[in-house]
Amino acid sequence: MDNGRKEIHRAWLLILQLGLTGICAIGICIVIGLLLKEYAGIDIMLFMCVFGVVCASASVYRLASSHTGSDDELTRTVEGIYDREGGAEPDNDDLLEEIEHLNRLREAELENTDDERRG
Repeated sequence: MDNGRKEIHRAWLLILQLGLTGICAIGICIVIGLLLKEYAGIDIMLFMCVFGVVCASASVYRLASSHTGSDDELTRTVEGIYDREGGAEPDNDDLLEEIEHLNRLREAELENTDDERRG
């Protein structure tokens, strides 16, 4: 499969995954609201709908942000290791070092965003 078709398939799968993530979060909250109303007599359906939308939005945002940016950088780096000048194919150790380095950068980036959210 050529590269363009692969990207189209990835985009469609991401859209499907985003939609299912949002629908499931809202649906689960509505079902919980209905069960609480039926069995416990607590009518908090409006709250559960709003809570479902907020949870779905957060889940979709997290999923969408994980599929952009650094993941593409990692893919380009790993694929580009074999395309570097010099023609020599690197050892597996070089590849592992590169991936570990990118993982450390990503962990530091996540720690910074967690610190910003707290502070």
